Amino acid sequence: MHSTRLAWALLAAIAVGVVAFGWVAYRAVSDPLGGAFAIALGDSNPAWAPDGTRIAFQRDVEGEANQIYVVDADGGDAKKLTTENLDNQDPAWSPDGKRIVFVGADELHLVRSDGSDAMRLGSVFGVCCPAWSPDGKHIAFQLSRARGGDLYVMRVDGSGLRRLTRSAGFEASPAWSPDGKTIAYDGPSGGIYLIRSDGTGARRLTSIGREPAWAPDGNSLVASSTQGLSGGGLSVIDVRGKLLASLVPDVIASNPAWSPDGREIVFDGGGSGVLYIVNADGSSLHQLTGD
Repeated sequence: MHSTRLAWALLAAIAVGVVAFGWVAYRAVSDPLGGAFAIALGDSNPAWAPDGTRIAFQRDVEGEANQIYVVDADGGDAKKLTTENLDNQDPAWSPDGKRIVFVGADELHLVRSDGSDAMRLGSVFGVCCPAWSPDGKHIAFQLSRARGGDLYVMRVDGSGLRRLTRSAGFEASPAWSPDGKTIAYDGPSGGIYLIRSDGTGARRLTSIGREPAWAPDGNSLVASSTQGLSGGGLSVIDVRGKLLASLVPDVIASNPAWSPDGREIVFDGGGSGVLYIVNADGSSLHQLTGD
């Protein structure tokens, strides 16, 4: 009887914790399409525009499909770019800043940076986390399969699909080096890996970390070092895998992206529904979106 009561007590505590967490994550936002208010579940997956003035991101709203938004890098009201009922996510800018590739209903889509001319790209299903090559000719992404996920590359017109990695695990979060010769990614056994853009020379760079993003000079990367809900922040590492700096170690940080000038890093709060910006040296952490 005692063990039964204890089990029920534990279940009740878990339920209370889940409700409390959900309540903290929700917040009210105005609907730019004319509605009074909706309940936002969170902003995530930020991507800095090549000119450094804007940041694209994914916003999740209760009872609605996820949509892609853009906000000025110095803050202000966010503008909704997509309206299709597709659960849109994972935005990435073209090198010239004119278009954004994103995932909608597990397929790749393109939209102009002003929200016009949205279109599906190719016919590949089960994708995530696209990344545009620096020369603007290719897009790398993860393609899920029954027992894992590999990285693929295809041309911007949807042709020339090519498999980049082959493993029994999941590989995700591809990030092109500024010179286009190397792609960093989440490895199948944890940590950050590097591979040549032609699919050769895969090697493990670090044993921990995920969601890598290159510094504009190509000499280092920033990655999420968050483990679970215990903080961990961001790690800056060089191309040999040496840790150069630990940033915001007490913050749950995900999906970092470097500003084009290399001075700042934007990231999401790992489930908090808020975007943050911090200087590359770890100073001046401030909130970009959210109440």
